[in-house]
Amino acid sequence: NARPPRHIPLPNHERKAAHRDPLFKVLMILVIIVGTINIAIFASLDNVLSKELASMHLPSMHLPDSNEDKRHSSYFLQEVTLEDLTGNIQKKGDDNKADENNGETANNEDTDDKERIIDILERAGETLNLEEIADLPTWSSVMAQYGSEPVIVGLDTCEQFQSMVPEEEAWIAPAGLFNTGTNLISLDLTKNCYLPKKQKKYGTSGVRWQVPWGKHTPATWRLKHRAESKWARSVNITSIFPIVTIKDPYHWMGSMCRKNYEAIWPHTQKNCPNLIKEHDNTINEVQVKYSKTDPSKIVKHESLVGLWNDYNRLYADASFPRLIVRYEDLVFHHDYVVSKVCECAGGSLRPAMKILKNNAKGIQQAHASANDLKSAIMRYGSIEKRGEGFSDRDLSFAESKISKELMDLFGYKIESNLIQ
Repeated sequence: NARPPRHIPLPNHERKAAHRDPLFKVLMILVIIVGTINIAIFASLDNVLSKELASMHLPSMHLPDSNEDKRHSSYFLQEVTLEDLTGNIQKKGDDNKADENNGETANNEDTDDKERIIDILERAGETLNLEEIADLPTWSSVMAQYGSEPVIVGLDTCEQFQSMVPEEEAWIAPAGLFNTGTNLISLDLTKNCYLPKKQKKYGTSGVRWQVPWGKHTPATWRLKHRAESKWARSVNITSIFPIVTIKDPYHWMGSMCRKNYEAIWPHTQKNCPNLIKEHDNTINEVQVKYSKTDPSKIVKHESLVGLWNDYNRLYADASFPRLIVRYEDLVFHHDYVVSKVCECAGGSLRPAMKILKNNAKGIQQAHASANDLKSAIMRYGSIEKRGEGFSDRDLSFAESKISKELMDLFGYKIESNLIQ
């Protein structure tokens, strides 16, 4: 009655047969693979959970000494479960993804706000890389300074001019202060506009580079002065349709600091526009030499602000037909301005509108500091460039002296938040 053996081994030949069974081998391989995968998963999860615990700044833990401690410790340990930790990891991943999405949204919105700027440059033949696009001003910055629509003063005089002057005898010619884009409007019109009847009769588009009384001279000189050219001395003054350019006074004074032309007043590159003297707060008078040989043609103005006020007021109040266009609109609303000016003068547009890419003043030494299109957009589209170099004293003086009437008429702003 001996007890039966607990395990009866298989005969040797049966054990060898089992090891040779292909199914048995496959099962063993699967067991090894699954075991290896589980070990790797748990090792990886342990590493992640360790890092997560370290980043969670959990309070230090101690071994429970009393039943009360055990209850609190048990409660705490129940709260920090695997689900909590993995949920926290998932939340951090979602937060990171949200941050990335917000960054992409901000970048997309910024690019969208520059779309019109990019279009202007691309139409002019500019190729922009990502760094250049990032540096461009936004359309919001342009609108903040100049409004959403271009401003043209004098459109009510178009019909008057066309009824007074036969098309074949008419001329379109620019005028304006130094640094306001008189060359730009001349070349823009030459490339894009012509008077058909004049072209047919005389073989010329009818666009000149300046009015015969001199493009920078005051409007009151129209019937009193002639520039030194055969055409200027012989043309009928009333056949001229002046296209006057104006620039935001803060940006304009910055331009005058870079190149003052025939305007003379005390200033340096480091201290400009220097509207009033630092030591006694007296105003720095400006003299403009309209002739290098005739002292009677030197005109004095109270200040640089006074020069801007005096010159532009004369054209704004003029009784003869003329248009006044903003330089900034030539840059940011090119097609509209050129089309309106050409139509107003009785002209026709050429088949394809062209935007000037390069410096409108060419390579003349006197105009070496002029902006090309990209530089103009960077400067005049930027609020940060407006009032650049002005001292607090200059800003205060300018705000008190700039003609509010002219600023309103041309849609320019005096608000301090638009002057850096």
